[in-house]
Amino acid sequence: MLPSLPSFLRLFELPLAIAAGIMEEKFWEAAYVGDAVRLKNVLQSQGTVDINWRKKADGMRSPLHVSCWSGHEATTVLILACPGVEVNGKDTGGRTPFWWACNEGFLACVRLLLKDPRVMVNEPEGCTPLRQAVHYKRHEIVRWWIASGREMDFGQPGISQTDIMGQAVRKKEDDMVSLLKRFKNNPEETRFEVRIGLGWHGEAAAEIFALVVFVSDGLLEIKNPDLATAKQASRFFSIATQVPLELQVVLCFRLVGSAKEVISGRDSEAAFQALAKLLL
Repeated sequence: MLPSLPSFLRLFELPLAIAAGIMEEKFWEAAYVGDAVRLKNVLQSQGTVDINWRKKADGMRSPLHVSCWSGHEATTVLILACPGVEVNGKDTGGRTPFWWACNEGFLACVRLLLKDPRVMVNEPEGCTPLRQAVHYKRHEIVRWWIASGREMDFGQPGISQTDIMGQAVRKKEDDMVSLLKRFKNNPEETRFEVRIGLGWHGEAAAEIFALVVFVSDGLLEIKNPDLATAKQASRFFSIATQVPLELQVVLCFRLVGSAKEVISGRDSEAAFQALAKLLL
């Protein structure tokens, strides 16, 4: 007796599932070793790939987990750009990709994730990414975190797993203790000082200027209306207004399409607000 059509079709389900699992594992392995070319090839292959696939034998970590854990900047960039990526996904230990980047001390991946507003930088609670950075004396990560303007959770005083200041004191990191105290007491002034020391303004200015040029010259088209959120526009504006005044004027000139027109301070601010909605 021949099987019914539905049961006959089910005979193909297992091979298809195995084939899909193979593609997911290839994607995961490419992220693990930092092979951006192989990762792109898997993405461009026929069929859909679950970019959030977890490997059971590796603590249920996703491709983004292992890319950040291994410190691979190129694959991290590609995965973050994938629609539907779970940027705050947790492994069996409750740890996020950002946690692993801070724990392992990979500054390039930390900086990428700090720039992504989707990333919850203080997850998981308790033994937070900041606590790990302080515990392992990751001075550069702490400085770039302050420079980024992202929130900082100093935890509960007296509780070893959450007390950030106490952790720095126990590690006898006098410079870090001093920096954290200054930031806690005067965040805006301390952030400005840290940004100057890191050359943050120049880097931010270059990034903003490139975006303005690309949009103005038609090399970049913004298609996603969801990107123009108030929070992201506010972030862009706060960064743009901190670059040198001369560059602010140049950026606004580019926006209106003329380097000859004189733009007043008030109009300059309006131009930045409009640009923020276009770019972010």
